[in-house]
Order: sequence, then C-alpha cells, then structure tokens
Amino acid sequence: MFNIVQFSGGRGTKALTRAFLRRNHSHLVSVVNAYDDGKSTGAIRRIFRMLGPSDIRKNQEEMLFPYQKDYEAFQHLFAWRYPAGTEHDAVVAELERFARGETDTLCGCRFETAGTRDVLRRLVGSFVQSLLRYEVVHRLRLDFADCSIMNCLYAGAYELCNRDFAETTVFFDRFFQIQGTVLPTSLEDQKLVAIRESGEVLYSEAEIVELRSNVRIRDIFIVDEYPDRAILDTLAPEERYAYLSRIQARVRATDEVVRAIGSADILVYGPGTQHSSLYPSYMTRGIPEAIVANRRAVKIFVCNIGEDYETPEYTASELVTGALRHLQRGAPYPVTPRELIDVVLVNEPRDPKVAKYIPNDLDRFVGMGVTVVCDDFEDPTSLGKHNGEKIVDLCVRFWREALERRLR
Repeated sequence: MFNIVQFSGGRGTKALTRAFLRRNHSHLVSVVNAYDDGKSTGAIRRIFRMLGPSDIRKNQEEMLFPYQKDYEAFQHLFAWRYPAGTEHDAVVAELERFARGETDTLCGCRFETAGTRDVLRRLVGSFVQSLLRYEVVHRLRLDFADCSIMNCLYAGAYELCNRDFAETTVFFDRFFQIQGTVLPTSLEDQKLVAIRESGEVLYSEAEIVELRSNVRIRDIFIVDEYPDRAILDTLAPEERYAYLSRIQARVRATDEVVRAIGSADILVYGPGTQHSSLYPSYMTRGIPEAIVANRRAVKIFVCNIGEDYETPEYTASELVTGALRHLQRGAPYPVTPRELIDVVLVNEPRDPKVAKYIPNDLDRFVGMGVTVVCDDFEDPTSLGKHNGEKIVDLCVRFWREALERRLR
C-alpha cells in the first residue's frame, strides 16, 4: 500500500483522481480549501455561517464507489441543481414531504436501500428546519434557482454534526462510500480576496473566479471578513495592497491534513485554478512544514495545459514559481524549492494554433533545482484535458525509483 496526497481544487484534478483510484494497493487523499463563496455555495455560507462545501463535494463525486446499489442515484444527487425560476416555498414544501416520509423521491430519483433513504430524510429534515430558522435570524432568503441539492445536504449534515465541518466531510466520505479521502485544508471560516496588478480589488472568491480580465492577479489574501468595498475603493492601489497585507489571517491546517502529508509516498501539486483553488492551501500554516519534513515522498508538480482568466499569459515556470512563492509565504522559516518540489511535468503543446496553451519556457527552470519532464500530457481524446493514466504512470515510476535509491 502506498499513499498519495494531491492538492486539488474543483474539477482540475479529475483525470488524475480517476487514474489514481484505478491503482491497486494505493490510497488517495485530496486536500482542498473550502473558501468557495459563489452561487449557491455562497448563499449557503451566508445563511449557515459555514465553510463552502462546493469543491469538497466535487472531489467526493469523483471518488464515488461505482459498485454500490445506489451509485446512479448518488451520481444524480451530486449533479442535481434546481432550475431557474424555482420557487422557495415550493422547494421547502417538497423537501418537507420527503423528510416526513410522504414520498420516496428526492430531486427526481429514488434510492434502493432503505437505510440510504432514512439517512437522507434526516439530512433533508435538518436542512429545512435550520434553513427556516436562520432565514429569520439573519434576514436572508435562499434562492433555490441553480442551487445544488448537495450543498443543502451538506448544510443539513453540518447541523447534525454539531457544526463541525471536518466531521461533516468524514460523514459524507463514509455515507457515499468514497474510495479515497477528501480533507479541507483548514476549519477556519475565512474568506478570499485578491488584488490585480492594476490595483483592482476582487472582493470575494466568486469575483476571483468569475470576473474575466487579462490583467494579472498580483496577490491573494485569506481574511476574517470581506473588506468594505466603499472604503477600499477610495484608496490608492498601493494603500489597498498595504491594507490587505495587514489584515490577512494566518490560518492553520488541520491535524488530519498534516498527518496525511507526513505519511505520503507521492505528493502531487495538481492542476487547476491557482489563486482561488490552490494558493490558499499552499499558504496555510502547517502545510509547507509538513511537505519539507517528509523527505521520503516524491513531490510532483503538474502544470496546467491551457490558460485561464486567473493566470492569463502565464508560462509553465511562472506557475511553479507562483506555487513556490505561496508555499514559502506560509512557511515559518526559509525553505528552498528543492525541499518542496522534486519533479515538474510540463505539457508539450500539440498545435498552439488550435488552443491557447501554457508556454513551456524550459530555460527558466535552469538553476531552480527541480527535474523537469516535458512531454505530451494531454488526453488524446479530449483537448485541453490531462491524460490521467500517463501522468499517474509517471508519478508511480518516480516513486519506485526513489524507493529503490533509498534501499540501495
């Protein structure tokens, strides 16, 4: 048995996750930050005063055990979102009927196992009861249009688990028979803000992800509360940066995350949106130290294949140096790139005219102290997606080579 830990966002590590799970005698842990605050996740966070379940559940969805009775029903639940125009009171009434046992159908699907139905009834009942209470207290009302039913179930479980987000995540791992483990980086209910090189402030994780711009993000911050837009917009760009630097929080990783990293044989810095999904994990106290302390693991950075709006016109080396900067920022003492990353996998673009690929500026890696492997890591049947099997084969090969070196 060997242990894999991958830093993940939402869907960025999908191909790697599926390929790792097909490996016999291995256990996969995905480490994910829970600061998402967009769409229904943001609404649930505001009403229930909890971390965002969105990226956690996305990773758990990829780990569903396919040979269980309710597998297809679970897939349906994870994918279900209420359509536009959905009325609040109608949804609440429908959920209450399911919770009371007056119907066996939840969001258009039925469950073969009576035990599964019973647990889901408890989760739904807990969600509705708490929702109606919090809507009054916080003077908010949940808009169910485009709302994920899994976010609702997460909120219901959160209440039943004594508002313990880690316990809630473990409960879902077991209830849905997840093949691996998904861990939130931290349990502190913090928020993300960022500032562009132009001085424009992005006041939430949703703005970081959704506001399209070719102006690079200068920095990202984890904060206790969202800053006052009306006040911050009156400041000069450097004053905004200085203020955000001053109020950033120093969050700590959970003990479970630190232990997982410490016992990893393969550590993967997964591809995905860097600023919103990955950097917040890297700069979490306890994570860089655990990576450095684990001298047994082979540490592999998988570069993105194509550009996105968070990293416009970034090169492969800039993706790596950005990760290193945030890892070093989270460490309480100086660390070198070689202590954090052993191997970087850089994609060789097939046809740059077809898609906007990340440029592979291999000359910029000279002197960094890491091994760079440049190859075609793109899925042969899906443009822009990673070839999970090829990457995992390479990860395991590097692990075996490192193991053999230690045994000699």
